[in-house]
Amino acid sequence: MSIQPMDADLAEVVWWGTQTVRVRAHAARGVSRCPTRLVPYSASDPTGRHLNARCREDGCLGIVHSIYLTTVTRLQDRATGQDHVAVSQWVPYARRVVASQVAELDRAGRVARGLPAKAHSDGRGAGPGHRGDAAYDRRPRPTGVA
Repeated sequence: MSIQPMDADLAEVVWWGTQTVRVRAHAARGVSRCPTRLVPYSASDPTGRHLNARCREDGCLGIVHSIYLTTVTRLQDRATGQDHVAVSQWVPYARRVVASQVAELDRAGRVARGLPAKAHSDGRGAGPGHRGDAAYDRRPRPTGVA
């Protein structure tokens, strides 16, 4: 197995696109923000030597690696797929792939907590029991409560 260098620009896209889930991974372990200041594998830290050890321990780096690999795979699949057309505007495409992967992580987290996989499309959040939900509105209420 050979080690492939990471694309510095793609590393930046993935790092910033995964910020919310990375911060959540740290918050679950009692840290309020990601302690790594330089984007690992980017032009400012090509070898990832400035990575804070907490990122590895809290799962932050694992999120980055997983989504980076998925994004690279999707970019390559577009170039070698049926149409054999590489993505000409790869940065916006990569941002969409990263955003979709972040949404998948959010869905998996909701399912793990026993909630529906998708949030309501009208902005009520995930799960039943929110105002405007038909089942919620039909529940008997004590007298004098709106």
